[in-house]
Amino acid sequence: MYLDGDLIFENVEIDERDGVYGILLNGSGEEAKCEGRNIWVFQAPRFEPGVCKILATNTVNKRSGPGTNNAQMGKLDAGKTARAVGQAEDSSGATWWKLDDDSWVREDVVTAQGDCHSLPVVDS
Repeated sequence: MYLDGDLIFENVEIDERDGVYGILLNGSGEEAKCEGRNIWVFQAPRFEPGVCKILATNTVNKRSGPGTNNAQMGKLDAGKTARAVGQAEDSSGATWWKLDDDSWVREDVVTAQGDCHSLPVVDS
């Protein structure tokens, strides 16, 4: 299980199925204790190590490089996803995702899903 891109649990058994999910805290042995507080469960996209998908919640511009000074290369329409293959920072320190069609979108105008922050830093 990952939290903000950091591995926090290993060897967690996952039952992949549609419907309602729950969390079981299970201990073994006489002294075992399990306690869970403020546990939230919600639907999350399926996670594949090394795979990052970018979701446009609104239509956004795709650029030829990481920065608004780069030429526009089309749009990523609202509700559509694209696979990210790299990342870079612009001169202001904003993170940009490089998409598999060699275009770029800025991190703060899309929703990143999956293993995004471990993508390689690439040149434009």
